[in-house]
Amino acid sequence: MGRGSISLRGRRRGPWLEICRPETERSYLLHQIKQLRQCHDGPLEVVHDRLPGAGFYDDERVRVRSEALRRAYELLYPRDERVLSERVLSIVGQQGLAALWSDQAELNGNFVVFKMRRSPEEVELLRSWLQGMGRMSEPWPSKGKIQGFKVRLITGRKMYRSLMPLLHGDVRKNWRSLC
Repeated sequence: MGRGSISLRGRRRGPWLEICRPETERSYLLHQIKQLRQCHDGPLEVVHDRLPGAGFYDDERVRVRSEALRRAYELLYPRDERVLSERVLSIVGQQGLAALWSDQAELNGNFVVFKMRRSPEEVELLRSWLQGMGRMSEPWPSKGKIQGFKVRLITGRKMYRSLMPLLHGDVRKNWRSLC
């Protein structure tokens, strides 16, 4: 749901999860790795490295390898192309919504906007998933295309309060003004 991708790499075509963030978000990146270790049965092979960034700050990259990621790859990339499905959304639940909030939510006037690079069908699927949870949303058009969705500030506050225990401290600090 957030900023990560799974790909098959190496000689044995094993699954690797790659997450890349600016070094200013390092504590959140380490929090994500900690969550992966808590949820994962068995050992994880974790590789940290630093990439040159576009600006002053470098990017921190973490690559995680485990055979258990193969099932996640099969769900998210059914034909070697990333696709969001109802099955994936039913599995990720509130944790997935918290990751979506952390990575793609912005405060814009009287709305909390989720800007994303997904197809209009996937945006509509996310909207219907949220409505199934009792949270109404509207499409967010930009440059003539649907670029995400928005929720009213009142709904955003309720969502934020319900997600607070799942959000990292840095994310909570950035959204303090919402409550």
